[in-house]
Amino acid sequence: MLKSRKLILTTILIVVVGMVSVSVYMFMTSDPINDAYALLGASEMLISYMESHQGAWPRTWDELLPQFKQNNGRVAGWSFERFQSRVAVDFDSDPEKLRQASLSSPVATFEVIRPKHLLAAQMGSGPNQVLCDYFRQKPAPPRPKR
Repeated sequence: MLKSRKLILTTILIVVVGMVSVSVYMFMTSDPINDAYALLGASEMLISYMESHQGAWPRTWDELLPQFKQNNGRVAGWSFERFQSRVAVDFDSDPEKLRQASLSSPVATFEVIRPKHLLAAQMGSGPNQVLCDYFRQKPAPPRPKR
């Protein structure tokens, strides 16, 4: 009975220490304000890219580098690599499908931009809503030839 009790207490202690360690790590690596700016910056970078590429959607981060260089993705002091490590973009998205989804609902029903960190904040209604509003306000561009 005593060994079983020690085992249970040891297991509980290990779980608690693990949970505290993960919480401390997440808190220490979080940057919620900059993450919020980065998410907004990603939506602006995507819009800028589409406007300068006849409505085409970028296929990789490398294609967004010129847009990042314009204003550092709204996050001062971050490198492009750090920006990429904090923000996920679905590069397989089809802008025409996003446009159709935006026209059928005033609220974004898609998630093509998301934070990579669990404790990230967002500004306003979020980066996907910024894209939704953009697609609702802009006429469909001529289809690009690839």
